[in-house]
Amino acid sequence: MLNDNSMTGMVPTELGELTSIIQLELFSNSLTGMVPTELGELMLMTRLTLYLNSLTGTVPTELGELTSMTLLMLNDNSLTGMVPTELGELTLMTRLELFSNSLTGMVPTELGELTSMIQLTLYLNSLTGMVPTELGELTSMTLLSIYLNSLAGTVPSELGELTSIIQLFLFYNSLTGTLPTELGELTSLDHIEFHSNSMTGTVPTELGELTSMDYLYLHSNSLTGTLPTQLGELMSIKHL
Repeated sequence: MLNDNSMTGMVPTELGELTSIIQLELFSNSLTGMVPTELGELMLMTRLTLYLNSLTGTVPTELGELTSMTLLMLNDNSLTGMVPTELGELTLMTRLELFSNSLTGMVPTELGELTSMIQLTLYLNSLTGMVPTELGELTSMTLLSIYLNSLAGTVPSELGELTSIIQLFLFYNSLTGTLPTELGELTSLDHIEFHSNSMTGTVPTELGELTSMDYLYLHSNSLTGTLPTQLGELMSIKHL
């Protein structure tokens, strides 16, 4: 572990020869250059943390070959390009953190195959397209955070299948359509932020079933209708 230092320069390609390595922790340095494609040869690696550096270039598709990987954190760099579809091969992944980069393109539908996922954070990028319906397959996920992108389309009703979800953040996008009534089935949900979009329709009465809710932020949309009386059932609410 070499994290939390003041190291500079590039990540050496020669690290791809460390075939017995399980964890590679280089976060919180001042590393530059690209993520070496050679890291895709480290088949035993379970954790790769390169966040809080100044890395550039794309996320290597070769990382999709690291089938033992459970944690991949490349956030807080200057990475560009698309989120590789090959990451959908990492079926043991529990945390994928790519936020605070300059990633473009769509959220890959293949991420819906990561059924062990607990935290998926893609916020503060320039992602476009729709929220994939396939994310509804990630029933172990507790945190989904894709805010501050340029996502369009509707909020998929399939997100109502995320029965373990606790925090759901889709604010500051360009989402349209109505709030899915299926969100009322997410009884573990305590924090939802869909504000600063272009959503229409009414506030679903079903949200009154979310009795664990602490924070419900739906402001700065184009919602209409009356305020549901069922929201009076949210006895834990702190911010409405």
